[in-house]
Amino acid sequence: LRAVPVIIYATGIDEAHIYHFISENVHEIMGYDHREMIGNAVFWHEHVHPDDLSRIKDVIVRNLEQGSGSVEYRFLYKDGIWHWILDCHRVVEKGGRASEIIGSLTDITEQKCMIEMLLISNKRYQILYNENPSIFITIAPDGTIISMNRFGADYLGYKIEELTGTSLVELFHRDDREQCQLKLQEVLQDPSRLHQFKLRKINKHGGTVCVHEWARGCKDENGQQIILLACEDI
Repeated sequence: LRAVPVIIYATGIDEAHIYHFISENVHEIMGYDHREMIGNAVFWHEHVHPDDLSRIKDVIVRNLEQGSGSVEYRFLYKDGIWHWILDCHRVVEKGGRASEIIGSLTDITEQKCMIEMLLISNKRYQILYNENPSIFITIAPDGTIISMNRFGADYLGYKIEELTGTSLVELFHRDDREQCQLKLQEVLQDPSRLHQFKLRKINKHGGTVCVHEWARGCKDENGQQIILLACEDI
């Protein structure tokens, strides 16, 4: 077990947080000698982050009532650094009765950091997307609006939810709608090229807005064809 990057443990049914076995690789991973953890009634409580303790106690109780489960929490390593741990556990029965709890501890700190970075990156992207002083629209091949940034919706006098699921063509001046449909077809026929055109949009109050449009096709995360449209008032 020394070479395995997962710590294996076992506890009693009535002493779920007192280890009566823990694999020796805990020393390589957490820095502790396994012997200082076995039978220590306070070790687990003293090393789980205080902000996580009450929450995970309740989760573990529910998991054990169900027979198995998992929970994530922060655990203090020997070097004084808090690490995120995934604790998976299940009840083992002997002779039809619960006899012990076996489980595994996996360090998921790196994954947690990556998720946090992605969330921060996504938040920054959302700010750039929504507050950018240009109109950004994502549309389906049939011209249905999938999304529009907040600035674009505000500029046209709408709320985002009023436009999502409606036809892009309806936002254009009646005399420009046929031209708009032709341009979208050109984008679908040659999606890799950046297409440019100038047409008139109509805002919610009936006013005319002349815009310069840039469009190109691409695939979304599911491999479906979409059209990305950027517009600026001219």
